Amino acid sequence: MTRRSGLPRNNLLVLLCTLLYTSYHSPIGLTLRDSTSSSFAFAAAQATDPQTCKDGDQTCAADKAEKCHVETKDNCSEKELEYIQKMTIKSSEERQSQISRLNELLTRDEQNLNSALIPWIKERLHILYSLEGMPEDSNDTVVEDSTFAKSDEQPSNAETIRTNSNNERLITIDELAQHTTEENQIWLSILGKVYDVTTGISFYGPNSGSYKFYAGRDASPCFTTGKNNPEGAAEALEEWEGKKLMSVTEWSQFYEKHETYKFLGVLAGSKYYDEEGEEKEVRRIILDKAAEAKVQADKEKEEKKKARLEKKKREKEEREKKKKKA
Repeated sequence: MTRRSGLPRNNLLVLLCTLLYTSYHSPIGLTLRDSTSSSFAFAAAQATDPQTCKDGDQTCAADKAEKCHVETKDNCSEKELEYIQKMTIKSSEERQSQISRLNELLTRDEQNLNSALIPWIKERLHILYSLEGMPEDSNDTVVEDSTFAKSDEQPSNAETIRTNSNNERLITIDELAQHTTEENQIWLSILGKVYDVTTGISFYGPNSGSYKFYAGRDASPCFTTGKNNPEGAAEALEEWEGKKLMSVTEWSQFYEKHETYKFLGVLAGSKYYDEEGEEKEVRRIILDKAAEAKVQADKEKEEKKKARLEKKKREKEEREKKKKKA
C-alpha cells in the first residue's frame, strides 16, 4: 500500500492536540503578554525549545536540574536570555503583574494545561522572581496595578502594598528614584506627595528641559526658586516666609487637580512623611504658614480692590460735580 504524503501520524496527533489546546485556552497569549504573538505560537515554541522537558525525559530533567542563573546568565537557554532582557527593562510593577498572571494561570489551569507548558511557565516565574529579588516560595500576593487612582479605585490584591492611616500608598525614596523614564513611568514628589506625570514627558522626560530634574525626587523648593539642583532641593521650606511658600502649595494643588497626572501615594521616610507614611510636623508647619499667608494675601487683595472701587466712585462724583458747575 502506498503511504500517503504529508505529516507522520505522530506529528498530526501533536498538531491536533495543539489546536485543541489553543481553542480551549485562547486567552493565554494575551494573558502572558510574552514574546509569542498567539497561543499557537506559545505552544509550538515548546516543541522546538531544547530547554523544555517532556514528561519522563530523565536526561532532559537532569540537564535542567540547575536553573538559569539570572544574574550571571549561566545555564540559560536562548529563549530565557531573551526573556531576561525583555523583563529587565520593564518596571518592577510590570514584572510583579506578570508574576501574578502566571501564578494565576498555574493555579487555575494546571489540571488542564499541557504538561510541557508548566516548566515553561515556571522558568519564567523563576526569572521574574530573581529580577524582583523575591523568594520563589513566597506566598505574597502581587498586585496587578501598582498605582492608586485619585478615586476610590485600588488594586484588587493589595496585601503587598503598605498604606498609612489615610489608606495612602507608601512609596520609598529609592522606589521614587527608579521612575524617571517613559518606559518605567515618570514620577515626582512635591511636599511628600507622589504623582505619575508620565503624560508630561515633554516637560519631565530625560530629553526635556530643566524640569527633568524633578523626576524621581522631591524637589519642592525648586518649584519656587527655579534652582533645579541638589542644593536648591535641599532648602528648608519651613524657614521661608509664608508668601514664598504660597507658590509651592499652588504647585502642589496644580498636580492634585491635573486631569492626567495621577496621585500615587506619599513619600515614606522623607522630610515630610515618616516611615509609616504619617505626616510630619514640619509639613504641617509649612502648610499652616502658607495657608495663613494666603488668607492675608486674599484680605489685602480684597482691600486693594475695595480701595480702587472707592477711588473710582469719588472720581466719578467729582466729574459729575464739575459738569453741574459748568
